Amino acid sequence: MYYTLSVIGGRWKLAILFHLGREGVIRYGQLKKLLPPIAHRTLSQQLKELQLHGVISRKQYNEMPTKVEYSLTKKAEKLLSIFNLMNQW
Repeated sequence: MYYTLSVIGGRWKLAILFHLGREGVIRYGQLKKLLPPIAHRTLSQQLKELQLHGVISRKQYNEMPTKVEYSLTKKAEKLLSIFNLMNQW
């Protein structure tokens, strides 16, 4: 339990994971719009931490402008049922 809380704890991580679970693949700009009060630096940091823990994957396309997409990993997909229960609560 403590490890899970250290990975997904914080103000924004659950919201980020919830939107990724609901939408599937999301570009950075779309995610920023879904979380309007979040600062660019905060969102970037939260995404890096989630990626470091293997909860989300990041795919960058080499085109102009740069296109980056985020999605849940198999590890995070196991948490979706818990997120749905939390949402209902």
